[in-house]
Amino acid sequence: MKSFLPFAMIAICVGSYYMYISPMWSDVDSLIAKKAEYENVLLKTKEIAQERDAAIASYNSIPQEDLDKLNKIVPETFNEAFVANTISSLAAKYGMSLSEFSANLPVTQERTDENSTDTTNDNKLYKTETIKLKLKGQFGQFTNFLNDLESSLHLMDIKNIVISANSGGKNPSDLNMEYDLDINTYSLK
Repeated sequence: MKSFLPFAMIAICVGSYYMYISPMWSDVDSLIAKKAEYENVLLKTKEIAQERDAAIASYNSIPQEDLDKLNKIVPETFNEAFVANTISSLAAKYGMSLSEFSANLPVTQERTDENSTDTTNDNKLYKTETIKLKLKGQFGQFTNFLNDLESSLHLMDIKNIVISANSGGKNPSDLNMEYDLDINTYSLK
């Protein structure tokens, strides 16, 4: 019986290893792997928080004057009266008259992500407003008007220009022309 007892103890140890310790060890391994994943996620979260804080600090370091300029380039909302006044004052500066001004409904542009096929409403970055206007004046005045419009802070793209003779004059430089312009202007969402 003495010789049987050590073999029984070894058999009980081997059995308990396969029945209890081995399954628990695999659970411990999976928990160790999960812990490593969580630590990795926490590390990435801390890195993202640092990047966010750096971006906020960078944004807060921008002078208010520059933020005002950015808001003039692409305002938060489209202000039809402000744009009409700006264009009218530019035209008056060069002796031109603004005879028509109309703004159409906005066309919302969508951001395209090469990796995503999702085009939900959350991807809209800015609105495009189409402005139609009609000016009257001489060609030199019109080119000066366009140069000022180009160098103004408000972001505008001229889509279409139609030039037509308005009245006949004796001297070609005195000839008044009519200019129909289609302009895109932008505002944030």
